Amino acid sequence: MANGQGPQGRECKTDAAGETVQGGARQFVNHIEFFLSLSDVKFDLGSLGAAPRPGPAVWRFVTTPHHLRRLHGGMSRALASYEQRFGSIEPAEGSSDG
Repeated sequence: MANGQGPQGRECKTDAAGETVQGGARQFVNHIEFFLSLSDVKFDLGSLGAAPRPGPAVWRFVTTPHHLRRLHGGMSRALASYEQRFGSIEPAEGSSDG
């Protein structure tokens, strides 16, 4: 593991793949909600029922539509690369994507 500077200058540890490790367990996001207005985009990411700590964990991000477009482009490239290496990703059961 390597040590580095995380958000806001906080120390964080990463594993060999460069993944951030907190307390030896990864925190996965398994819920997302979007809220849109003319000038901003809010999205809540949550780890519901699958967290190493008790109770749900929720993070809110607020950004501009311009930066959301950049995020979309980066995610699209990452997904395309993943699918090229590992095969197609099927939509999650009960999701509206696909």
